[in-house]
Parts: sequence; C-alpha cells; structure tokens
Amino acid sequence: MTSKPPPPGPFPLFFDDLCVGMSFVTPAATVTEEAIIRFSLEWDYQSFHADKVAATKSIFGGLVASGLHSLCLAYRLYNDMGLMRDSALAGVGMENVRWIAPTRPGDTIRSTVSILALSPRETKRGGGKVRLGFETVNQQDERLLRFELLSIVAGRAYTKL
Repeated sequence: MTSKPPPPGPFPLFFDDLCVGMSFVTPAATVTEEAIIRFSLEWDYQSFHADKVAATKSIFGGLVASGLHSLCLAYRLYNDMGLMRDSALAGVGMENVRWIAPTRPGDTIRSTVSILALSPRETKRGGGKVRLGFETVNQQDERLLRFELLSIVAGRAYTKL
C-alpha cells in the first residue's frame, strides 16, 4: 500500500466538535498485488486472493483483495487522517458492512467518513457515542465498500480532568 500524507486539520476532533452531517475524505492508498497476496496468505486464504492463475478461473476473473483487507485498509486510511486520534476512547461496534465491488490490484482507494449520529453521555467528562458511516471508492469512484463504525469519543472536558 502506498498512501498520501494526511490532510492538514485541527485534529483530533472531540465529541463537542462534531455535528451530524459532517464528512471527511481520507487520504488515498494504492493497493498492490503483493499486498493482496500477502494479506490473503496470512489472514484470509482464498485462491482468488492468493493465486493469480487460479483467480482467472474465479467469478472475479482475476486477483482481488479480501473483503477483510479492504475493510482494514479503509479503517487504516481513516486512522492515518488523525480525525479522532487520541480522542476516541473505545470502539464498540461495526454494523451494516457491505462489500459492493471487489478491490483489485492497482486500485487507489479512499473513504468518505460521515458523522451519522451522536449520543451524548451525561457525565462531567462529557463525550459520547459517535456513529460514523464509511463509503470506500476506487480511483474511478466505483463504490467498493460501506460500513458503520460506533465509537466512544471524549469531550474536550475529558482532557482537562
């Protein structure tokens, strides 16, 4: 994977900074054939992920990344952006994961991450639960993957205690 540097921004953001409807675009990364095969051999062996010849006989007609690999890359790009680095206290779930199209060698992927819902916690530390929507596309804006991530994010007061 080769990636571009994260965009400049006033990161990390805290719960208090977030509004439903905000969206952010992650840096992009190009997925290499070597990375697809390496991930498959370690985490999700299927011949259409690991063997170029066998992959030509699959329903994909060629080598494709594991869906888990695509999901991990989408999360990695979000994490690299630093949007809530050090303000996210815990991940509590992932929902509505859908693989729409395969990620192929040479694809350059990026995600748009949107704030879908906010549930404040009533504590002196503030913060709350954030539902993030991810939509991952390739260089041709073809939708590859979508999912929702649930996180507990600190309020700014958390840093002052």
